[in-house]
Amino acid sequence: MNLIQHELAATYLSGRHMWFFMVPQVVYALLAPILTVVIALVFPDERVKVIAPVIAVSIAPVIGFLQAMEKVFSHGTRAAMNESAVRDLTELLEDLVTLKSKLSFDVDDDDDDGQREGDTVKSINIKFTTCHIKCKSIVPDALSVAFKDLMNALSMKNELPVESIIYVDAFNRLSAKYRTIGLFHCVCPIPREW
Repeated sequence: MNLIQHELAATYLSGRHMWFFMVPQVVYALLAPILTVVIALVFPDERVKVIAPVIAVSIAPVIGFLQAMEKVFSHGTRAAMNESAVRDLTELLEDLVTLKSKLSFDVDDDDDDGQREGDTVKSINIKFTTCHIKCKSIVPDALSVAFKDLMNALSMKNELPVESIIYVDAFNRLSAKYRTIGLFHCVCPIPREW
């Protein structure tokens, strides 16, 4: 569940960073010189040639405002933190799969192996805790509420552990539902509205 939430959060935040801050800055930065040249070529009057640079310079505060808002919201940085958490959690998942395969193929009951497996489980727990401590970016509320509501609904109906296939399938379906929304990067819908 955490892996899927961080994947969606990274996608959501990086999309917001790109469409709300990067693209407008590039458009305004390209628009200023193009507008200046077009005005100078189309209108040969001297007064208009004086106004063209003023129009181009007036676009600079808009770019400055967008850069300031980018620093305030820091969607790009938060997306990078969530992407880092996704990589760490994916690595932990691979470690758990490896540990599970070792446990299923281990047929001798050697006490030393049990001690090493306990150490491995402890190290995985430590890595998991470290991953959550390291990621300072929280998952957006609409995403976390959706996953919590789904988990609560499933736990009321089933007495299965959270790691069961039913939960994983439900979380994957919820993730797919979010990804199919056309404006997912702009507006993260509240799942109760579905």
